Amino acid sequence: MARPSATDRLARILSMVPWIASQDSPRIDEVCARFEITRSELVADLDVVFVVGLYPYTPESLIEVILDEDHVSIDYTNFFERPLRLSKDEALAILAAGVASSTQPGHDPTGPLARGIGKVAAVLDIDLDEDLGVVLDEHAAATHQMLDQAVNERRVVHLGYFSHARNQQTERDVEPLRLFSTDGVWYLDAHCRATDEVRVFRLDRITEATRTDATFEPTPPPTEANAFRPAPDLPTVLVEIAATDAWVVDQYPVEVVERLESGRIRAELVVSARPWLERLLLQLGPSARVIRASADLENCGPEAAQRLLESYRSR
Repeated sequence: MARPSATDRLARILSMVPWIASQDSPRIDEVCARFEITRSELVADLDVVFVVGLYPYTPESLIEVILDEDHVSIDYTNFFERPLRLSKDEALAILAAGVASSTQPGHDPTGPLARGIGKVAAVLDIDLDEDLGVVLDEHAAATHQMLDQAVNERRVVHLGYFSHARNQQTERDVEPLRLFSTDGVWYLDAHCRATDEVRVFRLDRITEATRTDATFEPTPPPTEANAFRPAPDLPTVLVEIAATDAWVVDQYPVEVVERLESGRIRAELVVSARPWLERLLLQLGPSARVIRASADLENCGPEAAQRLLESYRSR
């Protein structure tokens, strides 16, 4: 199963790696079943582990992962030749990550991770039952579980949803088609009865989810797992941004990208809603310039900045 968040994915890796390392080249099918993931997700996780290591990050200083058609093995190489010197804050962060990892599927309560957690807690003089609480997002987990059941049972779900792009709270009945994750975030593909279209809903923006008794005949969801699928009639805006803001063209749908001799970047962005563009321009700051936009969007950056200043002055 895909990870619900980047944090949960890290927790899964922290739980999975010591277990694999403690085994004698376990079968891939066994690892996938134990940690409730697919083979492709296992390979994606191990691609991260491949590049974990110690300075100077030469091959002999990286974790060694051997993956063949049927088995996987992990070797820590020379990681533990000398004791690690950690500050108390660093040790506490490691302990908290370990405790969070222990909630993941496949965790061995008597395995190397559990023993390591106990040793770090003893050094810090921390009682894991009394002194340390790691709170995960139980509401999101419960919502995910309910939606997963609704997908399987073809049950209509009543959603309360906050649209981040439009700064708007809505309620609607949806026919849940599938759950998927991308960039560490869970999404729901669902046919929205209010719009009669297949829409994508981000799980951490669902404010209410109630499974109803109504059932439906599902329509096939889109084959690609994309969080944002721009409609052909959405407006675009041409912006010029600094080279240091190149993440924009990787993170958001773009029509055209031009890299200028100065190093700056011109990109034509698809605009899902005006509030989304306002937040992006505020985040980019004065280094971003709107080159071309429709009349209702061309001044949205300065207007949003003015509203923000006025809200501060009124406090």
